[in-house]
Amino acid sequence: KSINAEPVSAALSLSKTKTSFLLQQASKTYHTEVNDLLLTALAYALKELTKDDLQGITLEGHGRENIEPSIDHSRTVGWFTAMFPVRLMVEETIEQTIRGIKENLRKIPNKGIGFGAFALQDDTNYGYQDLAAVSFNYLGQFEGQTNQ
Repeated sequence: KSINAEPVSAALSLSKTKTSFLLQQASKTYHTEVNDLLLTALAYALKELTKDDLQGITLEGHGRENIEPSIDHSRTVGWFTAMFPVRLMVEETIEQTIRGIKENLRKIPNKGIGFGAFALQDDTNYGYQDLAAVSFNYLGQFEGQTNQ
């Protein structure tokens, strides 16, 4: 569903206690990663905005996945960004939604690396210009950072 509106940005800050819980405890119940839980929250926020259970977003990854053991990128600098489409579906319960999003993300080959090459060779001419306007990029944790 298309939303005809100006771009919107939103920010949310968690307390140190809630952040610690999210990073260290919350994912244990469903054996998830933080990304799975954050994308579940995004799915619910988008549902509230669009009134649709199904959302298409662009997921952006850092591109440094260990997809090939012979590739040593430890001495490289910068980002190797991978952008690829992801479907988020809000199910009947939050438990079903978390599991569904987690399972959907695990099905993406090589964590999205190679989507661009695939898209450019696809007969449908689907490419980066066709990715959803809503994008998500979880940068992870930064070591040594003491911001609260």
